[in-house]
Amino acid sequence: MRRRKLDPAIGEQTAQIRAHVKAQLFERDIFCRGCGDLIQIANCHMHEGMISRGDVQGWPRERRHLIFSIFNCVLLCPSCNVPADGKNPPPRDRVFDEQYALYGAPMIDWLIALPFKHRPAWLTAKLKSFGVY
Repeated sequence: MRRRKLDPAIGEQTAQIRAHVKAQLFERDIFCRGCGDLIQIANCHMHEGMISRGDVQGWPRERRHLIFSIFNCVLLCPSCNVPADGKNPPPRDRVFDEQYALYGAPMIDWLIALPFKHRPAWLTAKLKSFGVY
């Protein structure tokens, strides 16, 4: 099977989107959403908290950037993003609850609009608990 040639413009666009979202998040959060430690923009990591890059591998490459949103991403210190010393990224359902507390219905609308053929089971259950499905 031949692999599709990667379009460098899509990679560059994704990097620009990620940088923009990270800057927006840093305006809101100066603490790690995993452990609560103070973070600095230079050493913090942006983490896809609910919908990961792995969740969208089947999507067309030009749509995968949709997950890089303030509704989905959180800032973590390096040790929470790369598990060490017993720290781990926050679980998806906790990120969902925290993001909903921050953004409310627009976050739900964003999640529903994502082009999933089949939503992850945990997300479908969460949305049902909100009476969406």
